[in-house]
Amino acid sequence: MRRLFPCSRRRAPHAAIVRDSDLELLIAERAAGQALAWRFRLIVTETFMMALLVAIAGVLLHKPPLMVARASLGVGVACFVSGMLLVGLSGAGTYSLLALKRWSRR
Repeated sequence: MRRLFPCSRRRAPHAAIVRDSDLELLIAERAAGQALAWRFRLIVTETFMMALLVAIAGVLLHKPPLMVARASLGVGVACFVSGMLLVGLSGAGTYSLLALKRWSRR
């Protein structure tokens, strides 16, 4: 018989007991990985939105299709590169501050 809430099952007697500090560490590592993935998704979404916005504006203004495509591609690439640069610099800044904090504690 399936249970309605599978997480409410009792643990087996031989199951290892996880300390709170270990659990917090695992959750923090998982959250950090998911945060990076969500940042990347956000950058890709913004890139497509900006490129599409430029393409729609070019079509509505009756510009030549090749010019619209080139402008849309240029804006998309610039948006993606700037987003990735921002995420990279943010990570580097965080790492630098942590390194500086460790150095100052010596």
